[in-house]
Amino acid sequence: MLECVTSKEISAVRGELRRFQNQQSDAAVQFHCIAIDTNLAAALDGQNDVSFREILASNVECLAEAIRAQRLSKTSA
Repeated sequence: MLECVTSKEISAVRGELRRFQNQQSDAAVQFHCIAIDTNLAAALDGQNDVSFREILASNVECLAEAIRAQRLSKTSA
């Protein structure tokens, strides 16, 4: 899938991810944003094997879970 994505698109996603991260107060959400950003930087450097894509997908899933947990904690507070 990454082979279809351009460097410009990856850079744009990284910019949006950083803006999102800067708006977050939850440490877990920030951590997972950093992990994804690091992997996207590796993608710009040509990293694109199956295990890399699996790790990136896992990091995205972890970020989604951290966001859900953050929202749940806000609604129950």
